[in-house]
Amino acid sequence: MTAARWVLGGVLAVAVVVGQTSVVGRLRLPLGAAPDVVLLVVVGVALVTGPAAGAAAGFGAGLLVDSLADHPLGVAALVLCLIGYAGGRLPRGGGRPGRALVAFPVTVAAATMAQPVAIALTLAATGRSGPDWTALGASLPAAAAANVILAVLIGLAVAVASLPGSASISGRRQRRPQA
Repeated sequence: MTAARWVLGGVLAVAVVVGQTSVVGRLRLPLGAAPDVVLLVVVGVALVTGPAAGAAAGFGAGLLVDSLADHPLGVAALVLCLIGYAGGRLPRGGGRPGRALVAFPVTVAAATMAQPVAIALTLAATGRSGPDWTALGASLPAAAAANVILAVLIGLAVAVASLPGSASISGRRQRRPQA
């Protein structure tokens, strides 16, 4: 990975964490859930780049989240690192876009359910008080639904943007494959 990609990844992580804490985290859906854009980015990076980069992205984003949270430093970093590693170990679709469009939302749903439980267990292991398990159980399905909806929208946007003949990030049209 080049230095430019590391810098771009760091800027993306800071932007996502700031956006999550200042805007998205304040959105409240039914049952008190809010979408978790940081988790979506970590899972997306992991699915695209593999376990090592997914774990690194999760750890870096988790440290940023921890620096703004009221729990001990490293809790979210550990959990997001493990989620990034696990997401990177999953098959990437083998070049089949349909499989990748299914893998992203399914992985996001599983990670959304696992993240708060893993954080609560980590806090309990360190002697800190964990969340109210009843409230956590009530809000997890709504949070998973919000994250899955965002994952589907992001996945569809990426799929449309990567179609042959569509404009790439550089503004140039992609060539259609020769038959």
